[in-house]
Amino acid sequence: MKWSEILDATNAEIIAANRLDDLKNYLKIDSDDDDIVLLICVRAAVQYIIDAVGSYPDDIQSAEILLYAITQNFYENRELMQMDIQQKKRMEYTYGSLILQLQMKLEEDDE
Repeated sequence: MKWSEILDATNAEIIAANRLDDLKNYLKIDSDDDDIVLLICVRAAVQYIIDAVGSYPDDIQSAEILLYAITQNFYENRELMQMDIQQKKRMEYTYGSLILQLQMKLEEDDE
């Protein structure tokens, strides 16, 4: 199952396809306790990338890193403290930069 397909898949299908394993390794999560929260976060991250770029480019490695980073941001910042806002702004700049790069790559591929 590709990341672009998880918006239409059920939670059971995603878990059965082991799509969360690499993500959990990236986030250093050992248990299955937060799988549903992770599914919500990763779906939101995929949708975020689709909305920003136009599609989810499964074949581009930086898209997967962006997906992991956005998912991590959604997962870890469920409650954002005032002092964390500066860090959040720096992260959003990085995401914006990666999104622009993906947009340019997809435009190049279309030409």
